[in-house]
Amino acid sequence: MYTEVGEQMAEQNILNGNQKKLEQIIGDVKEHNTKKDRLEKLAESVKDISKELDNARKEKQNETDSKIKASTDAICAGYDDCQSFWCPLRHIYE
Repeated sequence: MYTEVGEQMAEQNILNGNQKKLEQIIGDVKEHNTKKDRLEKLAESVKDISKELDNARKEKQNETDSKIKASTDAICAGYDDCQSFWCPLRHIYE
């Protein structure tokens, strides 16, 4: 009888010990999943911010290119007008 009681107590201690360890593992897994979810959200945010930044750069480049083209066209038009004014017979030589 003493042996049976001792064995039962030993089994309960093992089960209790394993239960605590299992609870710890479950807690660790939940914490890992929470961190993983946060990391995935951060990665998605980084992708979104990168896309927004690329779009802003493209917009700025297009705006700059457009201003340069408009300025170049205006300079060329002014030059052509100036040539016409100073050399009215220029079209004869062209």
